[in-house]
Amino acid sequence: MDAERRFRRFRPDTTALIEKKLPQVERKLLETNVQFAKEQTAIASDLLLQEGSGFFQAEEGDVETFKVTQSAVKQAVDIGSATKSFDLSLSQFGPYRHNYTRNGRNLLLGGRKGHVACLDWLTKQLHCEINVMEDVFDVAFLHQETMFATAQKDWVYVYDNMGIELHCIKQLSRVLRLEFLPYHFLLVAASDRSFLSWLDVSVGQLVAHTHAKLGRLHVMCQNPSNGVVLLGTGKGTVSMWSPGVGSPLATVLCHNRAITSVVVDVGGTNLATALTDGTFDALESNPYQTKSQRREGEVKALLEKARDCSNVDFCLTFALTGRLIDDMFGSYGDQQSGRAT
Repeated sequence: MDAERRFRRFRPDTTALIEKKLPQVERKLLETNVQFAKEQTAIASDLLLQEGSGFFQAEEGDVETFKVTQSAVKQAVDIGSATKSFDLSLSQFGPYRHNYTRNGRNLLLGGRKGHVACLDWLTKQLHCEINVMEDVFDVAFLHQETMFATAQKDWVYVYDNMGIELHCIKQLSRVLRLEFLPYHFLLVAASDRSFLSWLDVSVGQLVAHTHAKLGRLHVMCQNPSNGVVLLGTGKGTVSMWSPGVGSPLATVLCHNRAITSVVVDVGGTNLATALTDGTFDALESNPYQTKSQRREGEVKALLEKARDCSNVDFCLTFALTGRLIDDMFGSYGDQQSGRAT
């Protein structure tokens, strides 16, 4: 039953909409097909996917998980998982940028001093290893592990998994960061001149070329759920971009310092940013609330606490903020305050 619930095709809130839009016969047929697909998917998952998704959890009162080292993890896991761990000593041509294929099997490495290597990390088989004899700022696999792109000193180059140069893309110059959108076949490039470009790799044509006006674009990532590109800046903001719009879709002020890294989870609802001092911060799934919505949420949370108010300090704080509530919401604050008392 749990497996069927995980693979259901419709959310509960869409059932009423389906009943209104479809005739009875079509609705019955749709429900039958959906139920059959759900059962078959659940059966296949039980047979083929016996293991669950991995996670890391520290014991109560133990050290924080982000402080645990890789060597400590290797000592704690089983032998089969420990044998998959490996260490590469690459101190000569660094610093390095890396990229994995979508299945996580192949690893691509690019050193700032020109070293580029592609390997199967599971079998430790080296596909190719070359030195392009110029700076390499970023690397990215394309739709398959047989081709990858490198952002070099002047232009972007495309190589195959044997290290043979296939293309030199001169439309993309002085690029610092690369991202490939697998569902759109678009290679996204961010340059040191603040240009953001989308290249269709199937035909080799530029889809969009936008001047972001954000300075040197050295922090970029993509949202895996929708293909939106995120740019981090030295002013602490994160902006979201799409090739169909010449301006940011949204801009979030995350910090008052420069951002060094940005990442979005697989679900596309959580965003994490890293700073120059080594700290990081995670944002909620909806950081785009209006000022009134944000204030209303804060007031509701305050009123919920007031209902269970048991200490004098908090009661005094709530009494002092009553005027602020009235100023923000007028009768709403009076109504809710009356309920709380």
